[in-house]
Amino acid sequence: MTVIVNNSQTLTVTNSSGLTLSSDSTIAAGGLLDGTGTITGGFTLLNLGTIAADVPGGLLSVNAATLTNQGTIFANNELLTVPSSVVVTNLSGSTLTGGVWEAAGIGTLSVRSAEILTDNATIALSGTASALTSGGTPVTIDNSLTTVGTSGALSLLSGRNFQASNSLVVNGTVTLGGGTLSAPTNGLTIGATGNVVGVGAIDAGTPVTDNGMIEAKGGTLTLPGVGNVAGGGTLQADAGASLVLQAFGSYAESIVNNGTIDAAFAGLTGTLGISGAYSGTGSFLIQGGFDSADRTILDLPSGLSANVAFDTNYGELLLDIASTFNGTISGFSNTDTIVMPTVGNAAFATLSGSVLNLTNGGGGVVQSITLNTGSENYHSAIFTVTENAGNSQATVKVSEVTAAACYAAGTRIKTRTGEVPVEQLVPGDMVHAHFAGSAAVVWIGHRHVDCRRHLTPAKIWPVRVSAHAFGPRMPVRDLVLSPDHAVFVDDVLIPIKYLINGKTIVREKVDTVTYYHVELAEHDVLLAEGMPAESYLENGDRTAFDNADGPVSLHPEFASRRWEAFGCAPVVVTGAKLDAVAARLRDRMPKNRRATGLPRRVA
Repeated sequence: MTVIVNNSQTLTVTNSSGLTLSSDSTIAAGGLLDGTGTITGGFTLLNLGTIAADVPGGLLSVNAATLTNQGTIFANNELLTVPSSVVVTNLSGSTLTGGVWEAAGIGTLSVRSAEILTDNATIALSGTASALTSGGTPVTIDNSLTTVGTSGALSLLSGRNFQASNSLVVNGTVTLGGGTLSAPTNGLTIGATGNVVGVGAIDAGTPVTDNGMIEAKGGTLTLPGVGNVAGGGTLQADAGASLVLQAFGSYAESIVNNGTIDAAFAGLTGTLGISGAYSGTGSFLIQGGFDSADRTILDLPSGLSANVAFDTNYGELLLDIASTFNGTISGFSNTDTIVMPTVGNAAFATLSGSVLNLTNGGGGVVQSITLNTGSENYHSAIFTVTENAGNSQATVKVSEVTAAACYAAGTRIKTRTGEVPVEQLVPGDMVHAHFAGSAAVVWIGHRHVDCRRHLTPAKIWPVRVSAHAFGPRMPVRDLVLSPDHAVFVDDVLIPIKYLINGKTIVREKVDTVTYYHVELAEHDVLLAEGMPAESYLENGDRTAFDNADGPVSLHPEFASRRWEAFGCAPVVVTGAKLDAVAARLRDRMPKNRRATGLPRRVA
């Protein structure tokens, strides 16, 4: 047998000459045969290294008598074909075994000798346009594959979606890399040895029977609602990963949580329950609903104790047996509720340090829960507790949770001498003020935030307002604000997060951001990039800033404040006026392109 490519060597096939072999040949481990053209001859080819097609728009045809792949065959942005005349020893009947069969970018790997129904090899598809086709009349693997065998692996990377035309049985491993796995017609079955792992989603319309494991690893993995997930397998969130479960019932599978379980809002008020075995050292995040009538409820059963965080929307934590809960609650704010069905005769709620004590009329403590006081500013907070008619269930709410409205670094503020980047302003500078005409800067606060270390980063990710979103030159350039920073529209203040539309006003997922506030003697409206937006309102929350006197809050939120008492204009967060402004924003959206506030990529 002739070895045609040794370790660390490369043989390139070109269109002009091709490559004709007359004797059996081997591509040795570490060897590479690539290019564009044809490999032809009545010989047996054993691949222990790599056969790669990597010339965009080209074609590499492996036209041997027999092909055995124990290495990698790789269509990298090119068409690599193995004609139907070739005996592929790895493809017995309709089962593919051994080696790696890979396509990336716009590459297509086509194996023509038979359709692949069962994968007991390693198939890797990277990129949304990558494809593996098989059969005399080639069909994509999405339309032929029915089983990932116990020794099989299907890797779907770089956003590659996979929609099975048939039922899909997974007894090996399917790895998701940001795409969606779906089998909407006949469903997805994960066998006892099967594992679906990674980041992305299993499509909401796919019936899932999980007798193996669904594992969030390296990011966020979203599952269908509980009505579409059955079986006695395991749901797992690895460290640093998030498993998103829909808040519409109880998942009966065993849950291993070493990362984060997200209770996801699904359009209506719903409850995420845990009815199976639970273990792990991870936490929970309540992804709240949009108003008090549409909230997300997380129901933690007796004995389950984990840290829980609320996001900025409407959420509820239901503690079946509060006395067994020893976790810390983060992000508990003005839109949230904690319900404790077994706590009776609670009349008052008082925060002492980080402990919220529920006491009876005589001052006796009936229940205590721990809050993360670094995640919210409770300086002006008012806690209330109410009991049901039988005095057997306590409901806790909070109001007046405060924080700061901020501009991102680089925002230009109108002053008497022109526009000045916010970070260059100093106390005493005279700025344009809508109500006062002009006013002196009293204090400039700043805070650099590492969003990756924040307990609930969605609360502090900045919001980008595209140039001209509200009208000509409003703003004149893109404006970046903290999510609860209010803009002044139609004589009211509207926190910018309530106007996010995914087009001209978008939330930006960033690793870090530096925020600045501009404090005047009285709350007023400045011109930031030409857009009317509020100044900072001091309510005892300077601890959110790096240059504050005294200790700095570990996890600033820059969220809602007591505008009603001290603000320069009414605040609107719901109702007809908000709807009217949102409608005008929609009418101004570009009709033929997606406006994200970011530079457009030109093809």
